[in-house]
Amino acid sequence: MSMKNKSKKVGHSFSELKELLKRPMQLQQSVESSIKKSERHHALRTAKPFVKRSEPKRAIVGVDFGTSFTKAFCKVAGWGDLLIKFDVDDIESYFLPTVLFYDKKKNLLKFKKDSSLEKIEYFKYGILDDSFGSAASIKENNKMIENANIICAIFFMACTIDLIKSSVQKECGTSEISFAFNMGCPIANFNKEAEAKGKYDQVLHLAYKLSEKPNFQMLTIDELNRFMKENDAYRNPSLQTVPELFAEALCFIESTSVGEGVFSILDVGGGTVDCATISIKFVEGEKKQGFILKV
Repeated sequence: MSMKNKSKKVGHSFSELKELLKRPMQLQQSVESSIKKSERHHALRTAKPFVKRSEPKRAIVGVDFGTSFTKAFCKVAGWGDLLIKFDVDDIESYFLPTVLFYDKKKNLLKFKKDSSLEKIEYFKYGILDDSFGSAASIKENNKMIENANIICAIFFMACTIDLIKSSVQKECGTSEISFAFNMGCPIANFNKEAEAKGKYDQVLHLAYKLSEKPNFQMLTIDELNRFMKENDAYRNPSLQTVPELFAEALCFIESTSVGEGVFSILDVGGGTVDCATISIKFVEGEKKQGFILKV
């Protein structure tokens, strides 16, 4: 089967790209290289012990919300890097399964594994198309809700954000940390005018809002649906969605081991396949690049 791909060239200086890199932190290549360097309890730590000051520290978190697994990486200003570990079946892992468990009797979603409950997975597929059957039993039990998959995605991300914040605060030894979160979005869906990106934005913003609500994990599906409607207009400037592949490419370009040439990066995900071809050269000692992004 053949596909016609649209191409768009974008030019940035390397210094501009480094500034952009401060925002999209969900870089899988950075994660993979960091894993090889060190194994630590809860997270990787590459800087001095945290020193408390009058102003809260700024932590920039990148979340790769994957169809099958979710990963997270964090930079804390003036402190260091954290590669977040999650408790998966009593074993610490960098890869958090993107799954939930549904208690039909109580009409509750559970984040922690419970073999006695129904497993809900692949709900990321249903963010854009609720007809996808991953949350069929939830829809069957709640006929009035509009999008069960988005409810699952918001609840899952809220639980993940809560875990990440707790992990970072524990490693830094303080709760006085100001957080910014960036979540990856497939290039095909990254269009500010498109409804698709708006739904990814909705998931991230409402998940963050939900994570701040006490005992949010005890909310029923009906209550989660009500929360979603009541807070639909909520937007936080510290939260943004970024193109997944663009973030990965920025990390690749930043590497000091990458010289001049033409390179291709392929991101094979659970639901999409993205490819970027990059031209890199040095101009007056500064690394510059050109992107050709194919959808």
